[in-house]
Amino acid sequence: DADIIEIILKELEIEAVYFQGDFDDVLAQYKFGNSLNLLTGVEITENRKLFTDFTQPIYYRHSTLFVLDDSSFGSVEDLNNLIIAGDRDSFIENLIKRDYSSIKLRIIHTDTKKDSILMLQEGTVQAIIMPEIVALSLSKKLNVKIRPILEDINGVPVAIAVKKDYAQLKDILNEEISILKSNGTIDRLIKKWTE
Repeated sequence: DADIIEIILKELEIEAVYFQGDFDDVLAQYKFGNSLNLLTGVEITENRKLFTDFTQPIYYRHSTLFVLDDSSFGSVEDLNNLIIAGDRDSFIENLIKRDYSSIKLRIIHTDTKKDSILMLQEGTVQAIIMPEIVALSLSKKLNVKIRPILEDINGVPVAIAVKKDYAQLKDILNEEISILKSNGTIDRLIKKWTE
């Protein structure tokens, strides 16, 4: 996500100040503060549409439930009464709550995705929910072998959140995203992230 916004802002000759932190804190600062005008890499959800506009989708994020490759877990049902680390309000977390309501899971949220993978490796949690690209990249980097047991096949659109009173900026960003899609830059970046 940072790669994409850097390319866009460089093309537009806009200097940016980056702010990174706990997603809930960043989201609150964006919603209620005056210092953040856009957020990158935000999943488009109906709830978020209530307080912000979005650019066109840049790509689709596939939320996935992973377990250690050598574990005996083969389904969500196998995780009954166990602890998993999840992305807050992810498609998979909501799917589990909706379609597996008879399964008792304790879903905890960690500060970083790296923390989740390390907790899985240590056995503190028995499964993790995170975007497929991120999980595969981190697991490779940290040498933690994982496998999916539940996947979001369709994916959730990911875009740049733009405050509602910045319609002109949204239009400009949409033009740049269209260019990056048509010239293959976004596909190349996604390939880079997954290798």
